[in-house]
Amino acid sequence: MFKQYLPYIMLTVVLALGIYLASVAHEKDVPLTPGAKYYTVKFDNGVTLKTEVAETKEELKTGLMFREKLPKNTGMFFIFGMEFKYTFWMKNTLIPLDIIWINGRMEVVDVLTNVPPCVTEECPTYSPEYPAKYVIETPGKWAVWKKIYPGMKITVYREDGAQL
Repeated sequence: MFKQYLPYIMLTVVLALGIYLASVAHEKDVPLTPGAKYYTVKFDNGVTLKTEVAETKEELKTGLMFREKLPKNTGMFFIFGMEFKYTFWMKNTLIPLDIIWINGRMEVVDVLTNVPPCVTEECPTYSPEYPAKYVIETPGKWAVWKKIYPGMKITVYREDGAQL
């Protein structure tokens, strides 16, 4: 009697495995913006983040505005010319974000988690406690889940594998 159900059991197992593998592969996919530059950020606790680079005036101004989603373990890496208390806001940003400020010595100096999108004309601004040269934006609550906090060091790798 068991033999007559064996093909159905095998089919169910194969389908379930296929669905699982598709979901795992989808979670790891990083949608690349055409023409964008990407850096890999590694935190000293072993966490790695794939980031789109914002360094031109327009890229720094736009950031992650109008993005409807941001996959896990991806974000945006803002490169400024000098250390300063760079202020961010969530105008036209559609998803909650974490904002991580980093100084020139590649140390996290401040972290703000789960900053909500701004749905009004007047939007609050967010500034770090200490000056920063770089800023990373990630999906909301990412910094909490990955245990990112001030004082941590990061290493940034360019697309060619060289360190920033």
